[in-house]
Amino acid sequence: MPLPTQEQIARGPWWLTSGVGLVVGFLVSITSVGSGSLIIASLVFLYPATPLKKLVGSDIFHALFLVGVSAIGHAGLGTINYKLLAGLLVGSVPGVWIGSKLSASFPETVLRPMLATTLLYLGLKLL
Repeated sequence: MPLPTQEQIARGPWWLTSGVGLVVGFLVSITSVGSGSLIIASLVFLYPATPLKKLVGSDIFHALFLVGVSAIGHAGLGTINYKLLAGLLVGSVPGVWIGSKLSASFPETVLRPMLATTLLYLGLKLL
């Protein structure tokens, strides 16, 4: 049996990726635990050969759909505080725009420790 190519290793098992998506989608819809922090941690383990910038970009694009579906569900249930939402968006939208522009210029050796530290801190705060 031939050894897998680097492209096949970087692609990972589709069923495991879909399984992680199922679990995270469920957790996000009932707890609002950040999809980004759960997915990115999983993707780093599943796809260690993939550059972090591609994992982050894929995660953010995925979150667009994941959070959109969840938001529609919560809007239908009437569980959204629109005043709170507006305040969050005023700060978050510029923050995301600046962060995405800056992340493209950071080397992998800077991004990985930043991500690991952030996830460790968030994990400890959840305990």
